[in-house]
Amino acid sequence: MQLSNLYFVAVAAVAASIAGCKGASSEDLVGTWHSAMGGAESTYHFRKDKTFTLESSFAGCNAVATGEYELDGQKLFMGAADSKVTGPEPMAGQMRKDALRPIQTQIKFESPTLITMMPDSPSPIKLTRTSPTP
Repeated sequence: MQLSNLYFVAVAAVAASIAGCKGASSEDLVGTWHSAMGGAESTYHFRKDKTFTLESSFAGCNAVATGEYELDGQKLFMGAADSKVTGPEPMAGQMRKDALRPIQTQIKFESPTLITMMPDSPSPIKLTRTSPTP
């Protein structure tokens, strides 16, 4: 699986898991979340002001994206306004291309510490809350 796909799958996973809970709000998403899948490690920081920072690493590349999010029922929307990617080519180039792409995903809030994002592909992504604060 390409790094760019893992990056977006990770983002989608967080969103999908939180929105799936009836009555879930942006407050339920606030905090720091972690996922590890297919060799990729991702940490999400969701803030009360509806901004986020996503840090991902895969295949020797590191990416940091910042932007705004919105939770609407069972859908999470994330739009990166800025990103920085370092690492070997061609993977870093692919990540740069994908980093600013808007993301929309279904989410399911499993518990206060576990969410599942359900992107169109490749498979659901589990995120674990590591801190209630970003």
